[in-house]
Amino acid sequence: MKTFLTICFVLFMCIISGCSGNEEEAPNLNPEAVAISLDTIRWSWAKISWSNAKDPENEPVYYKVTLNDIVKANVTAATELKLIDLEAETDYEVEVEAIDLHGGASTSSLDFTTGVQPTIEITAISVEDITSNSARLIWQTTTEPTNLKIFQFLSLDNELLSENYTGNEFLFTNLNSFTKYSVSLSIIDDSGVVTAVNIPFTTL
Repeated sequence: MKTFLTICFVLFMCIISGCSGNEEEAPNLNPEAVAISLDTIRWSWAKISWSNAKDPENEPVYYKVTLNDIVKANVTAATELKLIDLEAETDYEVEVEAIDLHGGASTSSLDFTTGVQPTIEITAISVEDITSNSARLIWQTTTEPTNLKIFQFLSLDNELLSENYTGNEFLFTNLNSFTKYSVSLSIIDDSGVVTAVNIPFTTL
């Protein structure tokens, strides 16, 4: 009887002490780190993308993006982001953290430097060949860098007449005689820098 009670006691202690042979839960494994690409860079913005991170347990992975320690995207499933409102000629470090549902994370980083802020200058502009019903606008521009892509817009009395104009002179027709007009030339580059000038003239 004493032996039987001893055996029961040992079995009871094994159960409550966890010696039943159950294995401990496996630790969570972090998702793999992503590869970051710098797709486009301008003086005031940049576009990045990154590879999909694989999780060892095949769990969903989300991403957190920081730029110079400032969070730009949190808990996003996207794999690309446009970073805006940057400063010209400035060093930046962007980090993409891949995070699984249990909080496991892996971080990748990429350094880049923004370019020089472009400039657009209208060096000469005049209204010539004025008649009773027409006038010709002529202008010259310089840009830095010299190969800067620009878009030109022409308006007469706040009415848009031409957009993305590629020439450096424009003939206004069908005007009224003895009438004062205001012509506007706006030049914009692909990063949003705007240079504009207004010039009045009066027909004969």
